[in-house]
Amino acid sequence: MHLAARKNLKKILDSLQKNRYFPLKKFSNLCIAPISQAFQSCFGRKELNHEDHVPKTELERRLKELFFQLVKLDGPSRFERSVADFVRRTLESAGYTVEEDDTGALLGGNAGNLLAFPPHFDASAPAMMCVAHMDTVRSTADVEPVEIEGRLTNRKRTPIGADDRAGVTVLLSAARTLSSGELPPANVVFAFTVGEEIGPDAAQNLRIPENVAMAYIFDSSARPGAFIESTFGAIEFRLRVEGKAAHAGLSPETGINAIVVASRIIAGLHWGKVRDGLRTNVGKISGGGMLNVVPDFAEVAGQVRGSTEGDIRGFMEEFQNKTRAVCAQEGAKYSLKEQYVFRPYHLDPEWPVYRLLIQTFQELGLEPRPLHYAGGSDANVFNEKGLPTINVGIGAQNPHSPDEFILLEDLVRAYEIALGLVRNFARSPW
Repeated sequence: MHLAARKNLKKILDSLQKNRYFPLKKFSNLCIAPISQAFQSCFGRKELNHEDHVPKTELERRLKELFFQLVKLDGPSRFERSVADFVRRTLESAGYTVEEDDTGALLGGNAGNLLAFPPHFDASAPAMMCVAHMDTVRSTADVEPVEIEGRLTNRKRTPIGADDRAGVTVLLSAARTLSSGELPPANVVFAFTVGEEIGPDAAQNLRIPENVAMAYIFDSSARPGAFIESTFGAIEFRLRVEGKAAHAGLSPETGINAIVVASRIIAGLHWGKVRDGLRTNVGKISGGGMLNVVPDFAEVAGQVRGSTEGDIRGFMEEFQNKTRAVCAQEGAKYSLKEQYVFRPYHLDPEWPVYRLLIQTFQELGLEPRPLHYAGGSDANVFNEKGLPTINVGIGAQNPHSPDEFILLEDLVRAYEIALGLVRNFARSPW
């Protein structure tokens, strides 16, 4: 028996003996409660509610309380109004000027991106921007936030919305600390975006002040100390194959089955993790109509992700050549369209945005851990616009899943990183 298992068994046996249920001879009077408690103490998780757990510091208490407030606000993509109003009230009460753009109308939503400027903001001097997104991937209306063994999570089996209410918590707290005078004045603007979970359009529409020289996004699920140094790019493709309809029973030979043609094209290519720098996926297939008719059209949609634009272009050229050859052989017509979702980027360690983050990590005793990431974020949009931007790890783990959580200690660390960046930017010789 494994040593840990033996220790747990001893705990259970000791508990049974203490409660006079060992040895077990008289089952008629056996009470299950203490036995269950013994198993829970050895193997279970203990919920730490406000009554039985007092955070070690006032900072922990404040961050946990604010995070719980934010996750209870319902704000899925396009419906961030309650979150935006909360953010605006919080920052305006701290002396910030808050501006909202028209992105809500652009996305068909009810709220826009927010920009918050401290009273001392100088539009003529270099500035730093800190960013978090307000939307969640699904509704959090029924969330019951709870702390379990240092984890801030949902008592129910649904995502708590730590992605990215944890980032919003961090930036609201840092903004209030800056306005309180606890930090030297820093030329920092705080941005809170909408619609991040559904694509890049909201970030594209954000009117970034011209004097912003660098940006940090508090949205990575990696733990504090990690950051996204480089990312894949991604395009979406849509292939439409046009064949020829015919009666499937009387004269199928006179038709051109568009679904079969599309299937041959797909089967002739590599999908999934093609290699380290390339991921391809067919996400949707549709076509045809009546079951007794040879289908005259088929549509295939999917995505290609690559470490470089060359990786993406190489696959799309192969896709185009395969489609052209198969359609020519079968007598079908086709159209193949593509659109970038986000472009890849790679940050230079010599850039100020990179060096400032490394300095901050080192001052906090964190080991810098640069990551190459296959996903995208608002950072892809800002880097494509020419604004050096880093997505910082805050530890909102298992995003979008029922097991989503963030450690309270990581929430504190992320807040300390934000303060460190503000402090170090204020000291920089701009």
